[in-house]
Amino acid sequence: MDCARADNHGPEIFADSGLLENAEPGGMMEVKVSLADEDVLQLTTFEELFAGFAHEIAQPLNAIMIASQVIQLKMEATALSGDEKAFFVQRLNIVTSQIQKVSHLLESFRAFGRRGKSDSGGPIDVHRIFSRVYGLMAQQFAARGIQVAVEAANDLPLILKQLGKIEGAIVQGLAFARDAISAIGQWHGDADIDYERSLQIKLIEIQGASGMHLLWNKGQMPMETVPVSPDHHVGLVAAGSVLRSMGGALETGATSLRLIFSQ
Repeated sequence: MDCARADNHGPEIFADSGLLENAEPGGMMEVKVSLADEDVLQLTTFEELFAGFAHEIAQPLNAIMIASQVIQLKMEATALSGDEKAFFVQRLNIVTSQIQKVSHLLESFRAFGRRGKSDSGGPIDVHRIFSRVYGLMAQQFAARGIQVAVEAANDLPLILKQLGKIEGAIVQGLAFARDAISAIGQWHGDADIDYERSLQIKLIEIQGASGMHLLWNKGQMPMETVPVSPDHHVGLVAAGSVLRSMGGALETGATSLRLIFSQ
């Protein structure tokens, strides 16, 4: 395998198509990547700018929400009819609820950034980790017409370390399932065949640890033509490498994915 080295890069980049190296026969590929200084600068700059953006936008959003609530109180003293008041209050409630939703999303993103720096973690239920991540990605599935069903077992083993990495692995697992289902849906669309886009997610105990099992519908697509390969989904490959380094695992099937989180 050729190793490439470019000016302004750190250690060598082990490359198969520039990024990936097959770690074991028939297994997931390993990511061995050294980012260029320019890439590190861009990523860290984005991190700082987003943190500042999240902080700054939270203030005007809060001001809008307070103004909406004040208007609702003032409307009680107006001469508007009951129906008119109800009409405006309903719309103002929509403003308040949507601002609360955006504020929650911003705080979740800020929390991801803070965990990425310290990431000391602590015992936490995998349900909470998954709910936090899925809350940030649910609209992506809805926008693609993908029906998601989530089942969670009780009393799963707690996650004790490196929560930020677990969150990242869940993000990549969901992203891969999303892309695979979308690609399968495109195949059915081109073939003029009806296709129900669905994803089943189970939070279960696997090999004594908490895990996540994802299963999606292939419809009438022949298995050999499934268009998305996990070995070429860089984020998923990275997630597998990280999970294995923590004592966990990532297992792929034709239309399924299992993530096993270490304790």
